[in-house]
Formats: sequence, structure tokens, C-alpha cells
Amino acid sequence: MTFSFKKTWAGTEVITASDLNGNFNNVADILNGGIKNQHISTAANIGADKISDRYTLLKTTLNLVPFAADGTHEAFAANNGDYASDQFNMPKTEQKFARHEIIAQPGMEGHLMGIGVYVRLVTADGNGAYPEVKVNLNNTLVGQGISLAASDTFYRLHSNTPFSNPLLALSDKDVIDLIIVTAAHTQVAKCAGVWATIYERWSIGS
Repeated sequence: MTFSFKKTWAGTEVITASDLNGNFNNVADILNGGIKNQHISTAANIGADKISDRYTLLKTTLNLVPFAADGTHEAFAANNGDYASDQFNMPKTEQKFARHEIIAQPGMEGHLMGIGVYVRLVTADGNGAYPEVKVNLNNTLVGQGISLAASDTFYRLHSNTPFSNPLLALSDKDVIDLIIVTAAHTQVAKCAGVWATIYERWSIGS
């Protein structure tokens, strides 16, 4: 810690009110919001609860259903350059399409801020039901399923105030599964692509 008074006296030097007040003001300025990093000793051992929260935000994008369905060199566009609108048939039963495992230092505090799902060219099944994406954390449903009822749409699953009120706490070895659910019908639902984005917040240790 480095700190020095503005004025020091030697011998028979006269103490003046202005010098004395200057020293007091110097201390007051530091105590009233002027404390900087250089004023704090490395041995201070200040508790984490006394330090403002510091976080890093992580975003992970997962391709649940590849863009276009035929799996050939024309999956994106035909030979003439026209956009290919091929679609995947959605499975009739609930299927796990992606898994995201948390790897974090033990004791670190993390939170699931939200899930975003983007769908391309979706059509309903024969009963008018659309595919649904469910998010499970350690085999427990997070919030509610996301119905993919409109093409070229980005859906969001989060609280009204995701930064101050995240969905759930996260820790090392937690597992997030992304599941697509459709109804059992002879005319199945279809889509040309589904992507999911996972938003996480992790504390930065002091």
C-alpha cells in the first residue's frame, strides 16, 4: 500500500491550518471513493462478497438439424444457383439432437442465461402440429418447450430479466440436452434447419 501526506513538518516549522486541512482532505478524498488498486495490499485478502460481481459471458451455437436435407452438393443451392428448399422429415418420437457438457473449475459459479433457437423453412405435420425443442439440464426440463411454429424465426427461452435473474445455476459436469419433439402422424413435420444457442454467465474469481 502506498500513501503519503501532502505536507510533512520538520524541526520548528509552523503548522498552518491550510497545510493541516490539506492532509485531512487528502485522506478524505481517498476514503470517499478515491481508493485505487495501488492503495490495496496484496495481503489484504478481501472477501469476494465485498467485491463487485465480475462475469464473462459465453455463447455456444449447436446445429441441431443441418441446413437443407438432401446431403448432396446441392444442399445449399441447385446447379443453376437457385436456393434449395429441401427439408428434413422430423422423427415421430422425442429425440436428443445435441448435448452440451459443462467443464468448469470446481467451485466456480455459473448461470444459464437463456437459450435461443433459430428455425428455417418449417412445416407442420398432418394434424397441424409443429416441431418443439425442449432443453433439459441434468435430465430436468428447463422452463417450457419451444414450439417452432414459424419459419426464419429466432425463439428465446429466458426470464424477463436474464442478467439479474438467470434461468438456473451451472457447475462443473452439468449436462444440457437439446431435444426435438414431434407428434406421431403419418404426415410428419419438416424443417430445413434448426440451430440452438446457449448463453452462459460465469463469475471471474478475484
